Amino acid sequence: FGTLLDNLHVLQEYQGHGLGRQLMAHVAHWSYGRDATSGLYLWVLAENTPARRFYEKAGAINHETIYMENPDGTFSDTCRYVWPDVTRLFLT
Repeated sequence: FGTLLDNLHVLQEYQGHGLGRQLMAHVAHWSYGRDATSGLYLWVLAENTPARRFYEKAGAINHETIYMENPDGTFSDTCRYVWPDVTRLFLT
């Protein structure tokens, strides 16, 4: 799936101002600079609807949803979102 983006967070009071989009573009440029053929992916909890909407609006594809173990030992439905072409995240 390419480069794993682990833990992207924007404080609620800063959401809706383009910071998440800028962070995603930065990650995409970084990933592309290391391997132009590599995609990008991340995991998001299925119940995190706002994050899922954000990633979908940014062109991600929900590749799969699996029951995954969390760091605290519990389990949650978790979606793997992928961008096969990271250039879709570049800001114009």
